[in-house]
Amino acid sequence: MKLNKIIISLILMFSFCFPYGNVSALENEYIYTPTKEEFEKEQEKQIELMKATFGSARESYAYDYRKIGDPKLSSFSAYKDAYDQPPGGSIFPNKRSGFYWSDDDRSPGSFSLGIAIGGQNLSVSAAYAPGATKNSGGAIISINSNQVGKAVKLKVARNYLVQRYDVYRKPQYSGTWTYLRSYGVATKYQAKYKIS
Repeated sequence: MKLNKIIISLILMFSFCFPYGNVSALENEYIYTPTKEEFEKEQEKQIELMKATFGSARESYAYDYRKIGDPKLSSFSAYKDAYDQPPGGSIFPNKRSGFYWSDDDRSPGSFSLGIAIGGQNLSVSAAYAPGATKNSGGAIISINSNQVGKAVKLKVARNYLVQRYDVYRKPQYSGTWTYLRSYGVATKYQAKYKIS
């Protein structure tokens, strides 16, 4: 009975370390996957940005956005330092220490995503959006025992789920739909971290 209480306590403790999404640990790497609600909210934002690129209410055209095929997952970008870290790194006193990390709303020009659409094919390659270290909140990534007392940095990589849309346009009150172009809606999917 006492063992069950200890196990339940440990499960609760670890669930509070990762307050949103799912974090899985590989050797010296952690992967964060957003919840379905988080992903859908971000995807809606990206769809609205796509629609804003084509026309406005003042134009005399109507637009139709047709989803084509299944979304494609990009490979992970290269690792880059998360924002808001000391240039020389951080030093932690024990292995229960680590970094809090979350996405950052700043737009420092670091986002880069290559989307190639040819015929029915969609290919994607990603650069990265590194997010920022925080004082609290977000996902916590703990150091290992070999990193205690050493200057370390949190590095982040990203992948994206990209959905192809074909955009059609027609005069607002009559006429037929005309193909305008294809567009890839890229939604941030997983973040991968390591401390080095």
